[in-house]
Amino acid sequence: IDLAQSLGATHRSFLELADALVDADVVISSTKSPRALITLDMMQQVMRRRAKQHNHRSIMLIDIALPRDIDPAVAQLPDVYLYNIDDLQTQVQQGIVLRLQEVPHVQTIIEEESLAFERWLASLSVSGTIVDLRHQAEILRQQELARTMRQLAPTLSERDMAMVQELTTRLMNKFLHTPTVQLKEAAASDNGHVYAEALRYLFRLEAKDYDEFTTDKTHTFHTASDHRDTSQQARHDTNAVGRPTIAPTVA
Repeated sequence: IDLAQSLGATHRSFLELADALVDADVVISSTKSPRALITLDMMQQVMRRRAKQHNHRSIMLIDIALPRDIDPAVAQLPDVYLYNIDDLQTQVQQGIVLRLQEVPHVQTIIEEESLAFERWLASLSVSGTIVDLRHQAEILRQQELARTMRQLAPTLSERDMAMVQELTTRLMNKFLHTPTVQLKEAAASDNGHVYAEALRYLFRLEAKDYDEFTTDKTHTFHTASDHRDTSQQARHDTNAVGRPTIAPTVA
């Protein structure tokens, strides 16, 4: 009784076994009785009562006692599912077989997820460069958008301005997507830091004052007709920071 109360269960007298079986859905039996406690005759009466009171609701009986607590003939009754230790052992073995069959699939998942984690971990080494690149691009986008909006504001509706805002954002994201992906993939190799440093150099991500970067006439973007001047300026800028000379190639 104390055990039942400690588990939040309801204690029933052994003399009420048949009544308890009428209301139970799952029964687990494990006693040291030398004979069957749940007989075929008892279960026939129980199932007739269950048919009336519970509309033929099925019942599961699990007999883990040795010798058996439940007469094996009970399994022949409709809506009665009887399992003993041998049945449970069979179920366990079948479960093990099914699990072993899934081992190759599980190993594949583990390998794929391990590689994905390693790639993610490696990408952390370039995450700062990616953040700085996108931050710089966003500042440029906002500056150019603000300049354009000041000129077009009188002629654009709020919807038109929102569309222009969305357009510039999409263009920026699409432009940065490929280099971002490529840089993350390169981070998984031994040369990932080389690409990150090159990106920082090419876009001057190490610059502390971004306004100075955007207004410095020696570092503005050039048109195709300015390639010669650009090459000279690139050499000047490169030598100034002690890096190898890089001259752009004109197609």
